Amino acid sequence: MHRLYYLTASLDQAEALYRDIHQAGLAGWRLQIIYKDESGLYRRQFHSASLLSKGAVMQAIERGAWLGLALAVPAIGYALGAEPLGPATSGFWYVAACGFIVLAGAGLGGLTGLAVENQSIAAQQAAIDAGQCWVCIEVNPGQAEAVKALISAKYPEARSAGNKSA
Repeated sequence: MHRLYYLTASLDQAEALYRDIHQAGLAGWRLQIIYKDESGLYRRQFHSASLLSKGAVMQAIERGAWLGLALAVPAIGYALGAEPLGPATSGFWYVAACGFIVLAGAGLGGLTGLAVENQSIAAQQAAIDAGQCWVCIEVNPGQAEAVKALISAKYPEARSAGNKSA
């Protein structure tokens, strides 16, 4: 998926943008909005951005897994040398312990990622607080240019806030 980020002047403009993309017949896309008035999104039946989108969860999971691996390798190396469970311990238990430590690191990283704001959103927080809508449009990679062209033609005042591939 390819993510396109835009700032629109109002929720009305975001709603019109949603309708135009829908009427253009583009399939397989998804829209998420961050607006300072969550009840306005609910009344218009828009999807607010999920916790995974609002936070830096995926990056934190990856960092946590790497940190878990960095802790697991020396710990397992020590356990192999010290043989705390006896010399007849199967290698499977050492591999399982290593996997557990890596997964624990990923889980703890994910929890910390919920507390950290997504960098794409943090850069636009002042505009969101001023009443603008942050719109994330997830499209198939082949449709990204068509959506960009549609938005630039119909909504020249909508400001691009970046894009990235997921």
